[in-house]
Amino acid sequence: MLTRVRGGGPGADGLRRTVCPREGAGGRARFHDPAAGRAGFTLVEVIVALTILLVGLLGMGVTGGGMIRSAMRQEALELATQAAEDRLAAITMDPRYASLDSLYAGTESVIPELPGFTRTTTIRRTQTPTQRGTIDYQEISVVVTAPGLDNPVGRVAVVGAP
Repeated sequence: MLTRVRGGGPGADGLRRTVCPREGAGGRARFHDPAAGRAGFTLVEVIVALTILLVGLLGMGVTGGGMIRSAMRQEALELATQAAEDRLAAITMDPRYASLDSLYAGTESVIPELPGFTRTTTIRRTQTPTQRGTIDYQEISVVVTAPGLDNPVGRVAVVGAP
């Protein structure tokens, strides 16, 4: 510990040094320098810092994993939606109205470029006679299931008789 002495003192700088109670090598007194013992971090400080770092890294890992799962689910949803809309477009563009049921109804478990996806197409034809003629339309429903999707994707269209 250093203390200022009035009017000069033992040292040329006017500071008096406090002597430690122990003696150094050779019987000489050692001076106590408080900053000399603080050359690095204590073990407790290092453990606390590493714990904080570990918690941060684990949090980043959990967040990254959740983002990857969400992106995969979104991709499967987009592919399933596209598969359903492709089927509806093919059916609604087909000019063979009377035979749509026999051509497209059923379940496909093998869809090109979509492994694991299943597409089910149902077609229900409704014919209602009226005084002016017959109302004739077909309700087309396409449902696609895929790995990674919680719920199937469905699309519905109505096609009227030409």
